[in-house]
Amino acid sequence: MQDEGWVKRSMKSEFIFRLPTGEEVGSASNLEEFLQLIEDVPKRCLEFHHLGRHFKPWLSELGHADLGEAIERINARGNDLRRKLVDTTSDYIKKQEK
Repeated sequence: MQDEGWVKRSMKSEFIFRLPTGEEVGSASNLEEFLQLIEDVPKRCLEFHHLGRHFKPWLSELGHADLGEAIERINARGNDLRRKLVDTTSDYIKKQEK
């Protein structure tokens, strides 16, 4: 298994949520887990990954490049960033279920 900072690769790819210090605070292997974690992890964790553009490569690897691009276009911080990430991801998941 490889650990490339925020993505662990084994049989399946996981997004590893980390604080800027490197401390792991959660991991997601699908969109539903990703959504749950963006609702729960600390704001500084979301800002770290968003500003580092860490979400798009993982989402693209899972076949959700459109979501990754939409997330990269978000220009927000703090609670506004969390709300926009949740809304964007929730809307994407709903569209996929149709």
